[in-house]
Amino acid sequence: MSDVFPVSYGDALKIIGGLSQPSKMPWWGWSISAKDCVTGSKLVEHKDTVCSDCYALKGRYMFPNVMDAHQRRMKGFQHPQFVDAFVVVLQNLYDKGRKRKLNGEKENRFRWFDSGDIQSVDMLDAINSIAKQTPYIDHWLPTREM
Repeated sequence: MSDVFPVSYGDALKIIGGLSQPSKMPWWGWSISAKDCVTGSKLVEHKDTVCSDCYALKGRYMFPNVMDAHQRRMKGFQHPQFVDAFVVVLQNLYDKGRKRKLNGEKENRFRWFDSGDIQSVDMLDAINSIAKQTPYIDHWLPTREM
């Protein structure tokens, strides 16, 4: 992260479109709509594929507030300062001790995509850059599409 990126936590959070708090994860996450998946949107149409019974295309993922958040995040990814803003957000959460507890232990495992998936090599490169700049955070990037 460049020292010339003087943006507040709140502004950085707006740039990235906000975070999610997956209930089965001990810390924070960032997700997009499974409807926007480049590969998944094709696989969902074919029986017995990994995406044919996608959990992220039903239930709470269909609530308007969740769908709006997913759209904000996809738009945020297009922002030229997405990577720097994301590093600011994660650094702030880590520094402020905003950690959830799991089994009595503080955690900082960040989950990429509790819904949706990597959309491009550019997106993977951005995630990689963020992870390299925040090595004190455990980044988890599950994918089944590749």
